[in-house]
Amino acid sequence: MTRYMTAISRKSHDAMKTIYLYPITLIPALVWSCAESGLDFEKETLTTFQLNSLSNKFKVSDFLGGDVPEKLQKSMLRIINNEFGNIVLRKVKAKYSDPVFTRFRPLLDENGKIRKTPAMFLIGGNEILYTSDALIKDALLFHEFFHLHQNPKGIVVKSRNNEVEAYVAQYLYGKWESTISKQFDDAIRYMASRIDKRTGYFKEGTDLAEIQKNYNIALDCLKIHPVYYGGGWFTNVNFDKNNPFPNILNLYRKN
Repeated sequence: MTRYMTAISRKSHDAMKTIYLYPITLIPALVWSCAESGLDFEKETLTTFQLNSLSNKFKVSDFLGGDVPEKLQKSMLRIINNEFGNIVLRKVKAKYSDPVFTRFRPLLDENGKIRKTPAMFLIGGNEILYTSDALIKDALLFHEFFHLHQNPKGIVVKSRNNEVEAYVAQYLYGKWESTISKQFDDAIRYMASRIDKRTGYFKEGTDLAEIQKNYNIALDCLKIHPVYYGGGWFTNVNFDKNNPFPNILNLYRKN
């Protein structure tokens, strides 16, 4: 769920102009629909860092403990076997010695029945809420693991900046789950497509003015979305304008 803007261009580090963010407020529940993005990333040679991260023999029990729904275990395994997912898990595992999540609670409707529309979110500590259709959506579980990378103490930070970054990371993960709006999806897709997954930096020739424009579009879309309105949600205006996605870039640094 939450934080600032991350990848930076090596040559254009100082060229990025201030991004103007607008005050915002929204509601404390996250809902995603199942829609897979058609990713067309260029072929790339894995860095030594990536090869090392993939050599980690993670198990589902390294991250999920207690009474774990079987479908959620399968989603966890897909994250472990995903290149970008493995990189995020490596960072998270360096901060948590025990299973990361040990409590799993279904999200119920007003009639006490488990909700169906795919939704999953971290409510603090090591507990995750989920709907019935969310259990098979590994992208949703990945999204919550990325929030732990953003907020290593497991504290829920209701920052829309964090959400923009988490959605960009989710796109890089390779599966798109969002029902915010088409405008939001397009903005996230554009920003993610400009990040070099080998380094975390923007690709050579990236128009930083377009990155700023799409970042603010994404924030404005969250501003009017009921999921992110009120309930303590905020927009951070004190981020590093030269480093819009710091937690994505940090994935490529040594612990």
